[in-house]
Amino acid sequence: MNKYSGFTTVAALPEFGYSYTEYNPTIQVRASLREVDVSPKAAREVCAAIKGPVSYTHLTLPTN
Repeated sequence: MNKYSGFTTVAALPEFGYSYTEYNPTIQVRASLREVDVSPKAAREVCAAIKGPVSYTHLTLPTN
């Protein structure tokens, strides 16, 4: 006798959406991490390590 034979339904897993909608799976990767105990500083450091150095030379500042 199977010890799981009394279970007939399986709870559906939640489906999470992404705010970024212009996703191209041939050249991009998406990831998300939910309900994990990580500090904002550590999360920023991980994202910076994945993304690489940021260049601010292309940004323009308002002249008003």
